[in-house]
Amino acid sequence: MTEYKKNHTLPKMMLKYWVDPGAPHESTHVYDIRKKKKFLSTGRGKTAFSFAIQNDLHIPRIEGNRATALEQWFSNLEGSLADFIRQAHNMKVPFSFRTNTGFTKAIMGLVALEYRSRYNLDLIQKQLWNDSRLLSDLTSGDGTEPKRATLENLIHLVTERATAIRPTKFEFLHAPADISWITCDRPCLDLTWESAPAKLVVLTNKTIAIYQQSSCAEDIIRHTTLEDHKAVEATNRDIALNARDWIVADSACLLDQASCITETTEWQESVDKDHLVEIPVDHLATGWRIGLPAED
Repeated sequence: MTEYKKNHTLPKMMLKYWVDPGAPHESTHVYDIRKKKKFLSTGRGKTAFSFAIQNDLHIPRIEGNRATALEQWFSNLEGSLADFIRQAHNMKVPFSFRTNTGFTKAIMGLVALEYRSRYNLDLIQKQLWNDSRLLSDLTSGDGTEPKRATLENLIHLVTERATAIRPTKFEFLHAPADISWITCDRPCLDLTWESAPAKLVVLTNKTIAIYQQSSCAEDIIRHTTLEDHKAVEATNRDIALNARDWIVADSACLLDQASCITETTEWQESVDKDHLVEIPVDHLATGWRIGLPAED
């Protein structure tokens, strides 16, 4: 029986894109921001990419037992998300999926990436610990503790955000052959794209996605290969500024460039501005709850 104990903040199938072919043991280059340490992390074995593992990050305890429903939900989205990322990386148009719900599940998995971060989940929980009225609103005053309330709400948050951007317009930006994107523990950024709010998500070492609600009645997929190295370097800087736990690169040189950014005043100022923006509570009172499996 799967225990779902070791929760990856970023799926292993994504981190594999940053494996350096010249490094041993299918490894990638990592910078641990809190420890200020660079190292290689292997993609092999049960603890592959161990830097991205948090024990029971998405699993609360109910009546003393581990409730794995949310981690199972994340895992169930990963197959469709993997298909989506592979096709984006390979510049495919149109996308195809093995099931009718594949594209919808992929978008939900994409949106969910923002809420798998240890740091982002801590922001939500701290807000709930400090705001008893918000916690009461979120849980209908039933005494649910902040971690469980946070994790239960993620189902609704992701579903609402994914529904709000359908149909969806995707712009995939591909890095030139001789330079790559970095990624980090918080690979999602807010931006304005074509005069409208959008999200940027790092998908692979060569592909990022910018997505927003489509202005027409259908999904749109476009691919652009960048030629300007300065544009890639500027975006990598923004990604590094958004990192809080770790940064990953597919080469030691690129990691050196990115890790330096976490030593700047600009990075510290971005940390100081971190705050919880919102927690949707409209549907939680009659919605989904994490529970324990029924006994046989």
